[in-house]
This record gives sequence, C-alpha cells and structure tokens, in this order.
Amino acid sequence: MADLFPARSPLAAIETVEVADPGVVFTERRPLRALHVAGLRAGDGAKTAARAFGLAELPAPNRSAGGDARRMLWIAPQTWLLVGSDVMAATLPFMVVADVSGAWAAIRANGPSVRRVLATTCTLDLHSAVFQVGHCAQTRMAQVGVLLDRPAGTDTFDLYVARSYAVALLEWLAEAAAYHGCAVRSAQQP
Repeated sequence: MADLFPARSPLAAIETVEVADPGVVFTERRPLRALHVAGLRAGDGAKTAARAFGLAELPAPNRSAGGDARRMLWIAPQTWLLVGSDVMAATLPFMVVADVSGAWAAIRANGPSVRRVLATTCTLDLHSAVFQVGHCAQTRMAQVGVLLDRPAGTDTFDLYVARSYAVALLEWLAEAAAYHGCAVRSAQQP
C-alpha cells in the first residue's frame, strides 16, 4: 500500500547557500531515525542492550558511541537517544524503546570556524581538549534546546533539535556564521 503521508523533513524548504571557502557548513542529516531508549541498568542488562543495538557498550554520561549510521547518545541517567539511518528497535524485557523519529531534526556543522561560531551561541566549553570526539551534552542555542554531539571528524558537530525549532535554529546559526563564510547544503545521507 502506498504511503499516503510520507515523512517530510522540517528543513526541506531551506535554500542551499554556497560561498567560496566557507568557514562553516551546515547540512541536514537525512534520513534520520531516532529511538528513545530508557530503563537500562548497569550490569548484564546494559551489555545485552548494547549488543542488541550493535554497540560494544552503552555510552557513559555525556558521551556518545557509534558511527554515522548508528550512534547512541547519553541524555539522562539510564536514558539514551539512538540515532542514524541504520537504527533498529530491539525488544528487551528490561527497557522501553520509543520511536521518536518524527520529533527530531539533525544538523551537521563543520568547517574551520565551526567551533568558534558554536561557542558564541552556547555556554559549553567547546575547546578540542574539553569537548572531545565522543562527547555530547544538552545546551541551549538561540533559546532552543539542543543535544550537541561531537562525532569523529575534524571540526564536526551534530546538533539534534526538536523539529519544530529546526528552521529557526538553522537560520539563526547561519546568520551567526555569516562573518566566517557560511554554506547551507542539501541533506546528506548519514
């Protein structure tokens, strides 16, 4: 049966903007599937759950693990967000898994000036010695709640935001990055 209401990205209408030698590049990450995973406790249950999601172990507080296709981010005690294009729900008796894909948008920000631009928009210390690869934290940017992740890659950050605020946040960030040369590109496949 045909899908009568296909999922539409909140950033689908954003225009692509290119500049020569951009200091910051913003790209929406699509497709994005997100699962809220809760109720896990330390010990064998956590190890079993990590394996069920294809990870060696569950991330510690304010840490993330995995790659672009499947990444798990710690968001609260015994609570994680599993994101990516290759995300599968696992059913285990000691946890709750809820598909929250329609609630989130993901924006990848990278470039030589990205750390400086993001640091001016939030209160986190984003110095590479402090906010390292594999770190994540919740913060506010332009009065919008953001889950900020530092995946592998030089000067790369992923911003997870409620889909209803995605356009406003991206426009605000693009304006903040204009001095450094800002490009906004069409969605990339994770």
